[in-house]
Amino acid sequence: MDALHARLVRQVTDDWPRTLHEWDQYEAEATAISAAIASDGPSVRPPGYRRLADCVPEPAAAIMFATEFGCTDVLPAAFYQLARSRADEDWSLLGRAKEGGVARAPSDAKAQAKADGAGGGPRLARLARWGELDCETLLRYMRGCARLDDFRERMLAADVIACAISPGCRPWWSCPEVPRPRERGEGGAAPCFDFVTALFEWAWLRRRTRDPLRALKDCLEWRTAPARVYEVCPDGLCNRCAVVLQDWVTEMRQFLWRSLPDYFEL
Repeated sequence: MDALHARLVRQVTDDWPRTLHEWDQYEAEATAISAAIASDGPSVRPPGYRRLADCVPEPAAAIMFATEFGCTDVLPAAFYQLARSRADEDWSLLGRAKEGGVARAPSDAKAQAKADGAGGGPRLARLARWGELDCETLLRYMRGCARLDDFRERMLAADVIACAISPGCRPWWSCPEVPRPRERGEGGAAPCFDFVTALFEWAWLRRRTRDPLRALKDCLEWRTAPARVYEVCPDGLCNRCAVVLQDWVTEMRQFLWRSLPDYFEL
């Protein structure tokens, strides 16, 4: 029994990233799997790749197991993954049945068409076993989600955006450290600030899931942002602001990762 317990703990621990670097690797692998699932037809998709949820660890059961058996270092990543899942992205709602060892969606033709359609649907959802959670864990999850939402709202504030660019490009009204211009009409143009504002709004509001780590990473890819971001400043960021943004986003992602135990009361 001790050997089985040790093997299960090791398996759960190995399934989940424990550092931000490991999380980014985990996400890169999941993105590659999603792309393979989305591009291949159901008849040519390899076994085990019918849907993304078959290929990535499930968070709710992992949380309950880790809490009971003490492998708590996986909890930040598992709770964060759960926070990215919608309540209707639930294994129990799929009515899973086994056929040839590969999970199948309901036999209902409409549900099957949605699962196999080019739009993704359940095939690309990261499903959770919501029924596994007890009341205390569900409350911790809800409070953690509220804190992640507060973090997102804070990232769109003018004083935060100002910290992501060079001091010389910050408009006077964005933060108290910038002196107010002496003459009326001075200090009006702030192209880098306007660009980052548009960039943040695009990065933070484009996704339907709660994923601030991904949104921050999207901000690093500002050179490939959509045209509407560049409408406010066709030249993008100046060199100094590009360096500051890189360092700031990297620091904020580390801060957010370190904050997950506090957010979810671990």
